[in-house]
Amino acid sequence: MVNYINCASAPIKVLPLELLDNILVLAVDVEKTTAAANGLSSLSWMKIGHVCRQWYGVLKMRKSLWNEIVAVNPDVTTLFLERAFKPSVRLAIRVTDDSDSEETRTHLFDVLEQFSDKIVSLDMEMPGAMWETFCNGREPWQMRRLERMRLWTYGVTDPVPATSVVPFSAPMVKELITCRFSLTTIQPLMSQSIERLEVLGNVQVPASDIWMAFGRMGAKPNLTHLAVCATVIDDGTRQDIDLPRLQKLVLPVRNTAAADMFTHIVLPSSASITLEVECDDLDLDEVKAIIKTISPKINEIVSCNGFKTCNLYHVNTAHTNMVFAPALEERGAVANGAHTRSAGEQKFRSQPELRSQLELKSQGKLELVLSSYQEEEEAQVYDALAEDLKPSLKQVTVLKIEDMRAYNAPGLPPTRTMIGPFPSRLVRVLKRDFSARNDTWRSELVCSRLWKMELHYVRFRKTYHDNSADDFSETNVKNLTIRYAVNLEGKDAKDLREAIPWVDWTGPLGAEDGGNDDDDDVEDVFGETVTEPDEDEDNVVEEEVVVTGDVDIVATSGNDAAVAEEGVDGKSEE
Repeated sequence: MVNYINCASAPIKVLPLELLDNILVLAVDVEKTTAAANGLSSLSWMKIGHVCRQWYGVLKMRKSLWNEIVAVNPDVTTLFLERAFKPSVRLAIRVTDDSDSEETRTHLFDVLEQFSDKIVSLDMEMPGAMWETFCNGREPWQMRRLERMRLWTYGVTDPVPATSVVPFSAPMVKELITCRFSLTTIQPLMSQSIERLEVLGNVQVPASDIWMAFGRMGAKPNLTHLAVCATVIDDGTRQDIDLPRLQKLVLPVRNTAAADMFTHIVLPSSASITLEVECDDLDLDEVKAIIKTISPKINEIVSCNGFKTCNLYHVNTAHTNMVFAPALEERGAVANGAHTRSAGEQKFRSQPELRSQLELKSQGKLELVLSSYQEEEEAQVYDALAEDLKPSLKQVTVLKIEDMRAYNAPGLPPTRTMIGPFPSRLVRVLKRDFSARNDTWRSELVCSRLWKMELHYVRFRKTYHDNSADDFSETNVKNLTIRYAVNLEGKDAKDLREAIPWVDWTGPLGAEDGGNDDDDDVEDVFGETVTEPDEDEDNVVEEEVVVTGDVDIVATSGNDAAVAEEGVDGKSEE
């Protein structure tokens, strides 16, 4: 006998409230995603609460749903602020033709001021003129719970007047990001609680304002991230600043005053430093003066932290990066022929970029960027770097050079050669030999302690031999990686294998010149000695060490027997 049971679905109202709460939260997330994808109102999720009184009550009590607030309508903003637990407010005001826009703005400001003691994050964006009116026309907001603040203006030519002072009191703010605000304008926000400070927008800031801002943060500020992207005005003031907890420093250097400011900052060894020398408004002498000012500090940091890796990135004809960092491999491991590695180590070797990020995160790095320099002055800029950073470059044991990666199509050989200012003028400098009777110039290897080199996107020319000595007699190179071995002839490959235990390359041997002039004589380029340079000092010196690098780095280890017989493709022949 078969019994039939009525299995009709139970109404949703019989669900436990905690289960209904979870369901509605998921529904709200789906609706927010759908609305954003289709350009609908960010408040469309509120219609879910219109289904019934029970759903309305559940959404109203879920305070986290009301935390994200875009302040447009004063009444809706009030509703959200009343229900939110940790409100994060985003306010963006632009100039409009609406007759009631000023009244709406005033009403919004009144609402935010009313709940200012509750807001934990505030993001405000207005034109500079509106900021001036706002700063000069309101009483200070008491924001005791505020942890993050972002203050922004529109347009490069629309900064906030330096005479304005923001009407905020936020003693607990940890992250402060401003754009086109002077330090005097945001002075009330400076406190020892700040951990991240970014002053953006290239406003003009007197040096005394910088020392004042640091002074308000205490003797040893809690800053972990600092970016001062402003034009420092030299007013003759100097002060040493100790930032013991700093993890990241970003400092554009647009003049010698900013360079001098860098020399007065005391940093921990684990900090990652980015210095960008912006040369667009500087002449060659000013660029050299900046390099000479910051070089002693850079040399000190590189020496104290033991940075032995140097990456040279030639981004384009007016932009070069130099990155000093800890060596990712110990010299002894390769020199002693250590071929066995754990699975974890093998994984790191297969993901060099990931490994590099993990290593540098814990040990810090120093990046020097030169941008917008004159192409015709490139050689002189590199000569100044090689001379003033010689202590740092002499410490380098691993050198990687990459030339204009974005300009090289995948699978095609690079179009530029190593014969030029980059990288040869950084790898070696030209010195006059006063001991010789004739007016003789010789090249001096700057990175004289190299044991590993990686060359990427640079056409490799055949090596030059001086009295049967190989090109690497000045170094202890044990590992050489060449990407696109254009113009590497069979004899040169044999000589490299005899000089270096581990050599790895890609590309055919003996490839054609690939677009260079027919009269570009290799022997002229890599001559035994270099006579007196021409008036422009752009004679190319002999290349005793050829290097460049980065992309899919593969450092193939082995012994002399393993690489003794290699075919034209750089692979061992059986």
